[in-house]
Amino acid sequence: MRLTGVRLATHEFATDRGRTSLPAWLFDGPDLPEPIAVVALATTAFWRFGEVTGSMELGPATVAADGVTLTRVVVDHSSRPVVVTRG
Repeated sequence: MRLTGVRLATHEFATDRGRTSLPAWLFDGPDLPEPIAVVALATTAFWRFGEVTGSMELGPATVAADGVTLTRVVVDHSSRPVVVTRG
């Protein structure tokens, strides 16, 4: 396969949660009916061998008065805390 060009653009990808537009490298070639799209991930999206990051932490948990409902705080260091309630 001969590739003749590449450009950074956006492309619509199918995901497990539906379709979404993401930054992508689009590869062109004379024998391609349409460009080949490859997601353009930021370097921070890659895991580095041997590097440990604390990306998620579990906060305190409480049981409601009904004795069934559990509430737990989940802290993702890249965003705000999320309160998860199950019952």
